[in-house]
Amino acid sequence: MPKNTLFHKIFFPIKTYLPAWLSRPIRNLFTAVLTPHWFSIQSGHFRSSFKALSVSKEGKPLPWYTYPCIDFLSTCSFQGKLILEFGGGQSTYWWAARAKQVVTIESERDWYLKIKSKALENVSAFLVNESDASQYLKKASELLNEKGFSKFDIIIIDSMFYREELAYLAAELVSENGVIICDNSGHFDFERGLKNRDLKKVDFFGHAPGVMLPDCTSIFFYDTSSLFKF
Repeated sequence: MPKNTLFHKIFFPIKTYLPAWLSRPIRNLFTAVLTPHWFSIQSGHFRSSFKALSVSKEGKPLPWYTYPCIDFLSTCSFQGKLILEFGGGQSTYWWAARAKQVVTIESERDWYLKIKSKALENVSAFLVNESDASQYLKKASELLNEKGFSKFDIIIIDSMFYREELAYLAAELVSENGVIICDNSGHFDFERGLKNRDLKKVDFFGHAPGVMLPDCTSIFFYDTSSLFKF
């Protein structure tokens, strides 16, 4: 918590004028009660909860990944990168502000129409809502080939359906220096579709915008990935 916050201003006279045996438990109580509220407000979790959207405290779009993953990605440069999302939304706008081009394959018509309505120049959105996993993968693959896309620098699997099956397709489409971001990885066996690919994995556990329980967002990457070179 930064210094000179309202918390510090309130506690300063307590610390100054009360004995340590009394001021310390008061401070501990303040810390226990106020920390969750401070986190919720500063991270945007509070605002996201009320809007039912993933946003920052200023109301700007955030991906619906865990906060540790968002924080990490926010330190990286995606200039000139080609992004593929299986499942778009707030994340589409976030990636569009940072990358060269974003291709979003959405299975929910409402989200597809919202993304299309923004008419962002570097975003191409497509609706694929097949009810069968094999047909979904086939149509998505054919669509990408038809539009001239072969390899992507960043692939995100965050769709409503067929996440485990999409891991197989993502493994074929990711570039040799790219990464695959798998959201809610604690609930899906993404590794089944990514095994034998020499991919390493980093798990980002924590809370996500507007969600009560903690979860995990995982990033799979090759040794040559620029994302983990410092």
